[in-house]
Amino acid sequence: MKISTIAFILILLINFYFLICVRLQGNNNTNWKTVIYSDGNGYYAYLNSIFITKEFAKQDAAQNYVNDTSSRPPIKYFAGTAIAFSPFFAAGYLYALFRGENDNGYSFPFQMMIAFAGFTYLGAGLFFLNKLMDVFGVNEVAKAAVLILITYGTNLFYYGILEPSMSHVYSFSTITIFIYAAYWYFRKFNLANLIVASVALGLTILIRPANGVIICMLPFLIGNWNKLRNFFLRYSHIFLIMVIAGMFILIQMVCWHLQSGEWYIWSYAGEGFYFSRPAIINVLLSWNKGFFIYTPLTFISCLGFIRLYKLNRQAFYSIIITLSMALYVTAAWWCWNYGDSFGMRPMIDFYSLFGILLGVFLSGRKITARLAAMPMAFLLILSVVQTYQYYNRIMHRYNMDKEKYWYIFFKTNDRYKNVLAGNVDLPGYSQQSPVLIYSTKNDFQDQYAGWFAPNISDDPIHSGEKSCLFNDSGGALNFTLDADSILKPGDLLYVKASLRRFEFAEHSSSAATLHASIESEKGHLFDYEFRINDLPDQNVGQWKFFNYAFNIPVPKEQFQTLTIQILNPERQRFLIDDFEITVYRLFPQSLM
Repeated sequence: MKISTIAFILILLINFYFLICVRLQGNNNTNWKTVIYSDGNGYYAYLNSIFITKEFAKQDAAQNYVNDTSSRPPIKYFAGTAIAFSPFFAAGYLYALFRGENDNGYSFPFQMMIAFAGFTYLGAGLFFLNKLMDVFGVNEVAKAAVLILITYGTNLFYYGILEPSMSHVYSFSTITIFIYAAYWYFRKFNLANLIVASVALGLTILIRPANGVIICMLPFLIGNWNKLRNFFLRYSHIFLIMVIAGMFILIQMVCWHLQSGEWYIWSYAGEGFYFSRPAIINVLLSWNKGFFIYTPLTFISCLGFIRLYKLNRQAFYSIIITLSMALYVTAAWWCWNYGDSFGMRPMIDFYSLFGILLGVFLSGRKITARLAAMPMAFLLILSVVQTYQYYNRIMHRYNMDKEKYWYIFFKTNDRYKNVLAGNVDLPGYSQQSPVLIYSTKNDFQDQYAGWFAPNISDDPIHSGEKSCLFNDSGGALNFTLDADSILKPGDLLYVKASLRRFEFAEHSSSAATLHASIESEKGHLFDYEFRINDLPDQNVGQWKFFNYAFNIPVPKEQFQTLTIQILNPERQRFLIDDFEITVYRLFPQSLM
């Protein structure tokens, strides 16, 4: 048996173990309840609302995956991932019928089968990557190493096994299958490869339209002008491609029409691309999700371009253009860090190309592979540790920085779980510059309009003669802004806050939170809360400066106040001084 085949089987066994023992049975057999999670809820909502609730045309506008921009709001995500789910959903549906558990579509059989979907697509992607490396002459040892490194030395394992309802493992699989099938179609012109390639490409684009940049691989896939000319002479093949493409387009259009009454909509209203100012440096090198920071193995794989240039110029230019376009589109999205994520997750979709590059690199001179062995082994271990950190909430889900990265570097002890906090959101999408509509600062030297402080202290202080004391007497530091002309229903606000904090003892403000809310006579219309301590600090008795930022979508219904508070639920003892709040109005595309 070939060594790459042995590596592939070993990967399947390891993945199956973690699928069953961690993802489904972990945490006292409760982890299965969160398999369908985050964006996965939106993808899964297609199937659940069609076959379980029978309310596909009546989506709940309160759900974060529904774009509340009309009387009939649609699911904002495209239908491709739901199609990828569908065979497994059908199996879960039959299993649930057998067990009598298909009441809401989120019982164990459904969650289990979505977990198996991620496992299966990950396996399929690796299987075809293994076969694709043969095209580039990658030797068996290098192929085995690539399969292991791409799986566990990146965030692919996390999104294939531990968070399988996200779209990325499905795109990784369909892109790999497309490249393999299209390559062999243009060598043999057989109908089977044409159908597979067309379906894989259609599903790839329907999962995430930005992944359509994979067509930049066509110069390599086609090979030469003679093959292209021969293709255009096969009219039946061209017609078949058009039928398959039309099928996928029609699926999405019918979904839009059933939900909103329109055949075409921009379902991401209020979100969009900054094509003129992509955040490329941040996407690659930021301590908050940077691609080469959290997946450094991909940087090493780029060394494969050197040898690939000598081996196959068409492949060299096709891959470098495809990855450049993928990077550009990824960096142009308004939320370049993609919210809650382990590393730069949109780039997972193109890992087969990085796998090819890594295989080509490792198949070069033996001395090159030997010199790279130790660094790659270290990066493999680092990725495994970071996967553990992210899954167990040692790594912050969306708000990392340099200090936090090094604070938890290689830390796996339970005492590091949930210790990182703070919040620095990116401003919501807007093609216009944010407009400052309100600014206030409390230095606690006097009574200021809208402010209420629980206790005032004169020792120690940061500036002036007083500061705000939190202790076991309770109370919250409140700022309340009454609704008037500067707060309009439907606005999108961006709030920046900064403060100075003084701890009398280590971790004495660890539970303190900043809480923002919008209230009406009926109660809270919006709530957002996070802990103010970015990371534990052993240096006490010093004033520290903290910055925060967050978005507030103002509800469309009538409201009364915007309230921002510092809460002290565990009645810890610390001081706050020079608390400054600035409020900006953003102009989303949907409101322009």
